[in-house]
Amino acid sequence: TWEFAHRYAGKMWCICGGILLPVSIVAMLFVLKKDSDTIGTACGIITLAQVIPLVGTIILTERALKCNFPQDK
Repeated sequence: TWEFAHRYAGKMWCICGGILLPVSIVAMLFVLKKDSDTIGTACGIITLAQVIPLVGTIILTERALKCNFPQDK
């Protein structure tokens, strides 16, 4: 189960990263050459937007574990 969970979560993180990277780059292009406060705020928002789906993979991994490794009662 440990290996399955790591493999599954790793795949999900790669998918999320592949989607979030270009979105983040485009978002940062909008604040290019702005003042440091604006850039800092934009980076904070982008970081939060990146963390949410990555944390969401925990829920998806737990579901996949329950489907693939049912608990005996």
